[in-house]
Amino acid sequence: MIIVRRSSSNVNKLQRNILTISTSSSMTSPLPVSASTTTSTCGGGQSQFFDWAYVLSPENKLRTTQILSLDRDNCNLNFKNLSNQDNPEYRKAAVLLPLCFDKNGKPSLLYNLRSLQLTTHRGEISFPGGSLDPEDKGCPIAGAVRETHEELGIHPNDIEIWTTLRMFPTIASNMGVIPVLGFVKGIMDPAKLRINPSEVDHAFTITLEHLCDPKNWEEGVKRKFMGQSYRMPMWKNLNVYSGPGTEEIHLWGLTAFVTHIALLALLPGDVYERKLPYLNLQLKKLKNSPNL
Repeated sequence: MIIVRRSSSNVNKLQRNILTISTSSSMTSPLPVSASTTTSTCGGGQSQFFDWAYVLSPENKLRTTQILSLDRDNCNLNFKNLSNQDNPEYRKAAVLLPLCFDKNGKPSLLYNLRSLQLTTHRGEISFPGGSLDPEDKGCPIAGAVRETHEELGIHPNDIEIWTTLRMFPTIASNMGVIPVLGFVKGIMDPAKLRINPSEVDHAFTITLEHLCDPKNWEEGVKRKFMGQSYRMPMWKNLNVYSGPGTEEIHLWGLTAFVTHIALLALLPGDVYERKLPYLNLQLKKLKNSPNL
């Protein structure tokens, strides 16, 4: 059973409209024997309880894909104003957000630590992905799955695609990055992956519970974008997952933006409580959705 004690001031009403809680359904993938289905505390130290196994249930998959699809449709209309997609040099890229069960059976996300051999963003945390190749025929799902196989050796048949997210602009490089949310079947042990050392130093999982804990949040220096000031979201205390020698490595940049949007969609607003005024789900059309 899922038990969530909600605070009306914190719950996103639009998300709550399509939140379905089930006490009998199975997981998207069979729940590992090692997975804990007991409730745990979360969210700002408040007295709240959430069954993390629910995140990968069929009900939450439907809920999440509805939210992200609507956000994508709304945001991609605005994205045209931030990019020059008619420019022949304009490029598109795709990354996979690999949901998984970690070695302890906890719902997690799989990340890469980029190789030090790379010329850009070396030694930084990222999701598997890259520029779309001609063989992808403009399909971000094909590109994300192909890159994940090339970087980590995960076979496409082992990835259950949920949906695509909004396109994220990288103004400096004149590129639009399309994240793809998917579930990697089975138990994820990064040590058993076939890592491509020319692109990836190593891979590691971070539990969703860790990402939701305010003790692991941090903000970067103030920046400006289109005349507005903001502080970039960051996550810290990752060396528990990414290994020794990575104490000073933070999750930040585009990967942090994508992680934030995914968590907003995956989880109720009183489980993931982080608020970024400049980066929210765009769900205005949800009230008129025929699915409600």
